Amino acid sequence: MYGWLNLLSLALGLLAWILPLVSLARLKRATRIHALHRTCFVSFLCCALALVIQYQTRIDLMTKGAVGALEEIVYFPAVLLAGTVLVNLPLLLFSACDDETAKGESAPNQSNTEVL
Repeated sequence: MYGWLNLLSLALGLLAWILPLVSLARLKRATRIHALHRTCFVSFLCCALALVIQYQTRIDLMTKGAVGALEEIVYFPAVLLAGTVLVNLPLLLFSACDDETAKGESAPNQSNTEVL
């Protein structure tokens, strides 16, 4: 059973990394800010679910006294969280920059208007 939970956690972790990478690859085609934020949210949600599964697996192994099995999954949560943040960071920075330029373009330029 722990093998399936580890595979599910690994699949969710990979999905947490693949979603932002695909979104970055398609950035030229679709630059909707809401879509980028949704992608980041789903990516962090997959990361959180993977971490919860890993945490539950660790709790179950510790209650059964299998401390030796814990050594195999020590660094996975830290690598998963750091990787998810690093992969989503360019996406969030692009959406923040794009949001600022969209706000700047939509505001009327009052310096060039003449008062009659």
